[in-house]
Amino acid sequence: MIPHDYHMHTEYSPDSRAPMELMCLSAIEKGIPEIGFTEHYDLHPDEWPRNWFKPRPWFNELRRCRELFNGQLTIRAGLEVGARRTSSPTKRAPWRPACLLITSSARCTGWAG
Repeated sequence: MIPHDYHMHTEYSPDSRAPMELMCLSAIEKGIPEIGFTEHYDLHPDEWPRNWFKPRPWFNELRRCRELFNGQLTIRAGLEVGARRTSSPTKRAPWRPACLLITSSARCTGWAG
């Protein structure tokens, strides 16, 4: 069985230039039945990607790809939320339509894991 991939970034994240449609086509070609786009949503006040993610265009493209590849590929939606411990991602994030939330923390100190 080919595994699902739920940690994919498209051009809606600052670390990717891949169009969502092409990533969907690639998954279909590889026989991957289900994918999840988890774009970066950064809340770091001092870092440049803070305002990169634009929810409305992303959700519009997500909807378009779901319609385009209906019956060929299951497409999940989520966000990778980057926040320092002083930020509160649950108060500000536009993820209500998302089904997956990945959190990350920047500049951790004392990590023992």
